[in-house]
Amino acid sequence: MIYVTYAGPPSTPQPMMGQGASMTFLSLLLASTLLLTSAEAHAQTWPSTAALLQGTPSLPPQPALFVSSTGQTVREVRFDLSGNSYPPLRFPAYYLPATPPEGKLALRPNVQGGPWLLVMRILPFSGVIQTGQLEYRVLVGNLSSAEEASVPWLPALNEQVIATVDDPLTRYTLQLRLRVEGHETAGEFTTDALFTLKPTGK
Repeated sequence: MIYVTYAGPPSTPQPMMGQGASMTFLSLLLASTLLLTSAEAHAQTWPSTAALLQGTPSLPPQPALFVSSTGQTVREVRFDLSGNSYPPLRFPAYYLPATPPEGKLALRPNVQGGPWLLVMRILPFSGVIQTGQLEYRVLVGNLSSAEEASVPWLPALNEQVIATVDDPLTRYTLQLRLRVEGHETAGEFTTDALFTLKPTGK
């Protein structure tokens, strides 16, 4: 141990930290800093427990599409048949759209009173997709998996009433899929779905 004696009146010698002890202290300080930094990065990059259990990153919920009686609400529907899953092993085959994600679209009627008719109009597809190959179904309220599976798929025509709205607070979820029959070439196919509300009896 090294002692330093100060000039002037006699005083008690003060101990000074040796070089080895100083280096040990700096090493411990650096190690603790690295551990804290690593912990912060770990907390920022790991997905949630629910996402880990599902095996996919958690995605934010899609915003609801509000439909009114004063105009048409438009939503693009796009199918991508250029990936590794095309062509399918057998026909007919069913594909979910790239947009809206997973083929699901939450519809929220923006009206008071009722009843109202929720109307969907489908514009012609680009390419060789024919009318009726687009299929849809509407889930009303919160359904169980068994109840959802029992709702039939219907061909989407140029215009159709897809639901009767009695309560604006009711949840309506539109599901879309494309029936591929074998004459389609690989590529992207796009259309627009238009939604509006009409009074019953008109």
